[in-house]
Amino acid sequence: MKLDKIFTSDIKNLIAAGIVAAVLIFFVALMTGANDDERSISAQGTSALRESSDLVTMTIGIETQALNARDAEQNNKEISEKLYSSLQILGLDSTEYKTESYTIYPNKDWARSGKITDYTVIHTIRIETDKIERAGEILDSVSSAGANSIYGVSFGLKEETRQKAQAEALKQATSLARQKAEAMASGLGKSLGRVKTVSDSTVDYYPYIERSYAGTLDGVGEDSAITTEPGTVEVTASVSVVYGIR
Repeated sequence: MKLDKIFTSDIKNLIAAGIVAAVLIFFVALMTGANDDERSISAQGTSALRESSDLVTMTIGIETQALNARDAEQNNKEISEKLYSSLQILGLDSTEYKTESYTIYPNKDWARSGKITDYTVIHTIRIETDKIERAGEILDSVSSAGANSIYGVSFGLKEETRQKAQAEALKQATSLARQKAEAMASGLGKSLGRVKTVSDSTVDYYPYIERSYAGTLDGVGEDSAITTEPGTVEVTASVSVVYGIR
């Protein structure tokens, strides 16, 4: 019986000691984690790259008027078909242009009790192509076909080009953040430890705008010699990194 009691007592002591050890380890881990969180450096890196434009987007308008809606639509259709043919001659296919909007409305003379005088049809066409070297020719061509309004021309990047530029911008921004963190740690007589957290802001690019206003193409034609310079597009990235220090 005495041996049993001694054995039971030893087990109880071991269990108690194990509990105490576990509690100590828990508190040591908490204290270590707290101190580790305090010993950190946060740095931010921002990178801006410029990429040559490889995409041009333009919005063209065809506006026609006639005494009745049917004639206004027919006139607009004839100009649209001529415009599409001119784009095809320049090497564009149907995937590079589309109707963005089509509206028809009556014009009223309110001085005569709102009597309908005629009808207007506005057909807006969006052209998006990587044939940026032909941007001037495209404008000349659509004007010659009968388009009479321009709502904007912008130069940007194709999706694959944008993604590659974004990846490179992120890489450079991350490298810059590390350089800053290393400099700060060195100033404190410390060195960088492991990376604790990394976050990046939304990466975006800014199209180079050639024209962004609504205007007319009156006078634009074969003799206009429109000059369009694609320019470059800026791609930016910003990254925040938190490092441990030791």
